[in-house]
Amino acid sequence: MFQIIFGIVVSVFVLYFLIQYASNYAGFQKDVQKVTILKNLKITGESVYSYGNPVDFPDTSRYDFSSCYMTINKPEPPVIKCDFGEIGSILTPMLLSVDEEVVVDRTDLNFGWHIMHWIEIMPETVILFTPMDSSDEAWNLMKNLTEALPSTENLDIKVSFGFCDVNDVMEDLCGGPCEKFSFMSIIDDHRGQAERCRASLPGEYKLITISNSCNPGFSNKGVCVKLPQGGVGSAYLAGSGETYIYKDSLDIIALLIGGSKKDVLGKTLGERLYDYKNEVWGERLSLAARIMSKRMLLVSSEYQFLGENLECIPIYANLAGSLTSIANQAKGNYKNEVVMRNLVTRMREAKSLYQNLIDLGCEYYV
Repeated sequence: MFQIIFGIVVSVFVLYFLIQYASNYAGFQKDVQKVTILKNLKITGESVYSYGNPVDFPDTSRYDFSSCYMTINKPEPPVIKCDFGEIGSILTPMLLSVDEEVVVDRTDLNFGWHIMHWIEIMPETVILFTPMDSSDEAWNLMKNLTEALPSTENLDIKVSFGFCDVNDVMEDLCGGPCEKFSFMSIIDDHRGQAERCRASLPGEYKLITISNSCNPGFSNKGVCVKLPQGGVGSAYLAGSGETYIYKDSLDIIALLIGGSKKDVLGKTLGERLYDYKNEVWGERLSLAARIMSKRMLLVSSEYQFLGENLECIPIYANLAGSLTSIANQAKGNYKNEVVMRNLVTRMREAKSLYQNLIDLGCEYYV
């Protein structure tokens, strides 16, 4: 009898161990597959970064990647961090939102003397604009934002565009959904002022409200953007009481892609992506400006030695000074409007000086 009872106890223990082991092993294998998919996504992003051709990436629909986000990992390169682990090192600047199938595309920031590439990874999305201002500034902002977002004309996963006016959602303006280039034609041909969007929008809809009345809580979905002054403006993310300073389209798009969902610390994923974007942007801009400043002085010295293009030499000197100033300011406080306004002024100055060199035949387009 003792042997029988002892045998039953041992059998139950062994069975429990095997079930627990199988469960842990299955979970481990699932995490391994998730990591493999993210590594493949990273490689795909690097390829798009090099060649600029947008692609579909459907493998992310196999598991839940909603916990994944970009984060700075100083002094190491940034990583993709998830609740099941992290993927690094991410050497290509990347705006990431992984949910179901995603599209991978490249967008560019052109400073005149340098072009900075960024990868955008986002799920199928409908982006709605509510322009509460019909001025040229509002329409130019809307065009710049559209131009910086993915082109999906030949892809299965779509990013499309439309308008929201009170409860009226207009997303079939092109005989169907408008993708990037067809929507830009709509913007060029039509102009009208809308009222605050109050429509109930599903999760795949992202709203961009353009209004000088924007403030925390003005819009309960998406991003609310004030018109820029001197190249710098402020944006507000639904679910956050913060004011975000923007100086280019990607500041706004980072907030939009990241969204209002909060992490365990109560920080929105939009703010996380905005912080990541600006940290990487500042580091890369500072390095590029420092390198180009030295190049300008070397080229100027060579022209001086050869006695050629002498009219360009003082322009090179001024441009080198502007680039040095940019290098010093680029890693400044990106949430401070005064600091960013000074930086944008220097960047516009450098772009103008470089264009002067192109016009005089001393430089060529980047």
